[in-house]
Amino acid sequence: MSSTGIKGLMEKMRIDREIASLESKKKDLVKSVSNEISHLQAKITAKYTEIGESVYNGHIANDSSQDLLMQKFDEVTAMKNNIDEKQLKIKSIVDRYNEEKSIMEKMKTQTPVNTPPPPPPPQPDLGIKPRIPAAGTCGACGAPFSIDDVFCKNCGNKVNNH
Repeated sequence: MSSTGIKGLMEKMRIDREIASLESKKKDLVKSVSNEISHLQAKITAKYTEIGESVYNGHIANDSSQDLLMQKFDEVTAMKNNIDEKQLKIKSIVDRYNEEKSIMEKMKTQTPVNTPPPPPPPQPDLGIKPRIPAAGTCGACGAPFSIDDVFCKNCGNKVNNH
């Protein structure tokens, strides 16, 4: 393989490593943001419990004050909005990394790698047999003969080829 081909192959391998690194970074970022979302969802569940307790305690105490409940409702709404923002962040991360990956894949396909040329097409059979190397020379005329010859092709003398 030529040096250009080796360089092209090495460039493709480098791009493959970068793509793998991108995939790993994307996975880590998505996991981190997903963990944040899970944490917020747990806080919302806890806040729902607080709201339920407040409603119950207000009912038992005959308290019609809604200020505490409204505050808790606003907290839940803020956490849900935060979750929506984080889900958009995940989509943005995935889209950005997929775009970078696509660019690298295109670079990889455009990197030249010298491949050996195809073998030459088979030659037509012209009835010419390949020359068999000489097994010896004729004792009568000195002409070369092959291992398959029984008689000298030059003088017709019987040859001893064994």
